[in-house]
Amino acid sequence: MTAQQPLPDRIESERQLHSLMAMVSSVQLEFDLSLQRIAEWGLIALPPADGVGVAFLEDGKLGHLAGTAPFVSQIDDAQYGTMQGPCVTAAVERRTVIAASMMTEDRWPSLRAEIEPVGVQSALSLPLTVADQLVGTLNVYARRADAFDADAAIRGEEYAQPAAVALQQACLLRRARLVTERIGAAVERRKAVNRTVGLMMAQDGVEAAEARAMLEATAQARGEELAWVAQAVWDERIEFACLAPSEDAVWALRQ
Repeated sequence: MTAQQPLPDRIESERQLHSLMAMVSSVQLEFDLSLQRIAEWGLIALPPADGVGVAFLEDGKLGHLAGTAPFVSQIDDAQYGTMQGPCVTAAVERRTVIAASMMTEDRWPSLRAEIEPVGVQSALSLPLTVADQLVGTLNVYARRADAFDADAAIRGEEYAQPAAVALQQACLLRRARLVTERIGAAVERRKAVNRTVGLMMAQDGVEAAEARAMLEATAQARGEELAWVAQAVWDERIEFACLAPSEDAVWALRQ
C-alpha cells in the first residue's frame, strides 16, 4: 500500500478538497486488494486450508469482506446469519477456535443445516486484534475433517498478528475516503444552492436572504432536500437567464 500524506485538519477551499480527494481516490481499490491479499497469503501460511476468509467488525457486526474461494463467503454468511460457528465464537470470546468437523459439532446446531451442502468440515477461526481491540476475524476452512491441529493454530496466530494490523490500516483508509466523499457531496450541495440564489437575485431582483428563504420554503413544502430543489429551480430557470447579473448575484454564484 502506498504511503499516504497527512490529512488536513480542516477543508477551507475547493483546492484543498480536490487535493484531499485525489489522495484517497484509490483507497477503495487498495482496501479490496489489501483484504484479498490477507486472505490469499493466509492460504499460503496454512497449508491444510482449502479456503481463507477475512471478516471485518463494523458497528458491532461482523461481515465477510474477502475470500479465496466462493464457498468461503457461503460459510461466513451462514455464521453471521445464525450467529453460530467458529468465526462468531472467535470474535465474541477473543480466542482461537478449532472445529474438527462443523458437520458434527454440537456447539452450533443451527449452522450445520446451513453449510451441509457446501461440503466443508474443518475450521480454524482467529480473532484479529490490535491493542486489545477486535478489528475482525481470519477464518480458515478445509474440506476434510481434523485438518487443523495445535501447530496449525500456532501458525495461524502468528499470521493473525500482522494480518490484524494490515486490516486495521486498510479500514482506516477506507473511512478516510468515506468522510472525504461526504465532504465533497456537502460542498456540491452548497454550490448548487448558492448558484441558484445568485440566479434568482439576477432574475427577480431580490436579496440573497430572500432568494434562499424562497428555496427553503419550497423545499419544506415539497418535503425535499434544499440542494435538490435548488438544482431543479436552476434547471428550470437557466435557459431563460438573459439578464446581466448584479454584483451581489455574481458574488453568490462564485461561492
